[in-house]
Amino acid sequence: MPSDLVSELASLGESQGSFDPRAAFRLCQSFPSAASKVIQAMLLKVGRPQSEVDRATTEASEREVERLYSNVRWLNLSAAVTPLMGLLGTVWGMIRAFHDTSNMPAGQNKADYLAEGIYLALVTTLCGLIVAIPSAIFSHYFEGRLQKQFHEVDELMFGLMPQVERFEGKMRFTRHADESPDVEQEG
Repeated sequence: MPSDLVSELASLGESQGSFDPRAAFRLCQSFPSAASKVIQAMLLKVGRPQSEVDRATTEASEREVERLYSNVRWLNLSAAVTPLMGLLGTVWGMIRAFHDTSNMPAGQNKADYLAEGIYLALVTTLCGLIVAIPSAIFSHYFEGRLQKQFHEVDELMFGLMPQVERFEGKMRFTRHADESPDVEQEG
């Protein structure tokens, strides 16, 4: 989450009653991130019932989590599948090694052929683990970062919510094609 976004949003609402949702929306546009998209979704519901604000925020947050997590899925898949591919290679190599040695004519050194086949089979296991272990580590790392980031977004939203709640029934944003909101005062 951009630290400048957090500090500037905090400065927008420092004094009681000074929070301007339009300025906050423009600020979010200048710091594109998952956090700013969630905040923008909340700000577009300013003035509406709190349940609508909460729903919009939850939906935007879920979309951003899904979008960011889609990159981590490939690491999870790699961590899960590559050991199985290595095991498949090992089993195939062992079958082949034993098959080849069992079909050798009598008097040939079967131990050398068997050792070579086992060696090749174990190399496939090693290759699978070489890919799987770093994939699992990076997957865990990035999942942790995503969880931390969205925990920070939740904390930021929790801090902004009182500022947004005071506009309930007093004003509403309308959105134009250029993505800039206008404010309609309600009676």
